[in-house]
Amino acid sequence: MQLRSVLIPTTAALLLAGCGSSTSPSKSNFAKAINTALAKDCIVANPSANMSMAVTGHQYPVGVQEEKAVPGMFGGTSQADADKQNAANFGPFDALVKAGLLTVTTGQVQDPIFHKPAPGKTYSLTPAGEKALRNKDGLAFCAGHWQVKEVTNFTEPGKAFTGATMSEARFTYEAADVPQWVKVAADAGFPNLQQTVGTLGKGRADLTLTNNGWEAGIASMNAQ
Repeated sequence: MQLRSVLIPTTAALLLAGCGSSTSPSKSNFAKAINTALAKDCIVANPSANMSMAVTGHQYPVGVQEEKAVPGMFGGTSQADADKQNAANFGPFDALVKAGLLTVTTGQVQDPIFHKPAPGKTYSLTPAGEKALRNKDGLAFCAGHWQVKEVTNFTEPGKAFTGATMSEARFTYEAADVPQWVKVAADAGFPNLQQTVGTLGKGRADLTLTNNGWEAGIASMNAQ
């Protein structure tokens, strides 16, 4: 059931609270609430997002196994296919090396399937990488945050079946606080990174009135 179908309008009561108060339904108050919700996470740059079984772990230092050509008429891997897979596997990590977030050594890594040494590269964090790491138990980095560009429209606030006063807002958003390493990594071949941070997106949020003003829950975010 959509939010707008279960709300009983209460605009008059909210207007009595004062147009300039934190409880009034306004684009500025809703933008502030949505930005608070967006600030809880960051734009994610994950070098292993689209990777095969080549990655040997989920924390740094992490190994990435080299793909080898395997001769065979059926089920084999050509040298061209191996080169293409290696470029896809190593490329995002190597871009972060050029951006100063990782260091790399070439040698033996632990095969993630057969658990034996295999040729590959090991990537470790630099101090800058430690600072940018999204989570110490993961491989992704924070490439900035999303922020509201504009609240384009919102529904008339009303009482939901829970008794809470709610509204639904639609907004556009853009990247903010993007660190310098993002451009370096994007120029070095990190896939889709510059496109991601350069995107103007559209989103939808559910707003709930509390004793501290409006709180937002992000319902959806999609690039235009």
